[in-house]
Order: sequence, then C-alpha cells, then structure tokens
Amino acid sequence: NPDSNPIGLLRTPIGEEGFMDNTKQIIECRLRLQKEVEKIDGIFILGEPQAMILCFGSNEFPVLNVGDLMSKRGWSLNSLQHPDSIHLCCTMRTVGPQVEADFISDLKECVKVAKARADAN
Repeated sequence: NPDSNPIGLLRTPIGEEGFMDNTKQIIECRLRLQKEVEKIDGIFILGEPQAMILCFGSNEFPVLNVGDLMSKRGWSLNSLQHPDSIHLCCTMRTVGPQVEADFISDLKECVKVAKARADAN
C-alpha cells in the first residue's frame, strides 16, 4: 500500500514533527553527555557516536564494574564485550539538564569506586 507508513510516525500522537523534535533533543543530549564523559579520567568513548548511543570503556580498570555500580543507582546501561564496554542509549527519559547532570555525577562517582577497587587488588 503506497499510503502506508511502516513505522507509524504520522499515526503517533506526536506526529512526524514531534518525532523529529524528539530526535533532535536526544542527539543533543548525547552530544552534551559525550562532552562530559570525555572529561572523566579513566574512561574513553568508543567509536564516533552518530546517533543516540554513547559507548565507553577503560584501559585502567574493569569498566563492567561501572555498569554494575550505575545499576545500583537506578541507571540502565548495557554491558558489552570484545572489548568490554558499557553503553547508554539516550532517549527522551535521559533528556534534560537535571537528568544529564545526575547521570554524569553518578558516573564520576562510580568510576572512582571502580578505579579504587581495581587499585586495591
């Protein structure tokens, strides 16, 4: 059917314009978070993020421990392997100054804890 919209954008309550606005906000959120993550000693961004995924790893300590610590603080990050890394998928739930600040603050604290544990071993 040539009139069909396979992903339903125009049939959603936000419509195409709302979808495009949300997408812009999500990409801008990822860009802001990426700039802050790049400042955190001990972790680095993997690849060159193009959309909503922000993936980071570490050569100094087991970065998967950061994911576990962040989970205890209520964040839902995905653990990856080869290389070990963690990624955040930015969504409308992560957009906003307070949520972004809380994420970075928690991430900094969890990185410190993970580094300290690695150094103690």
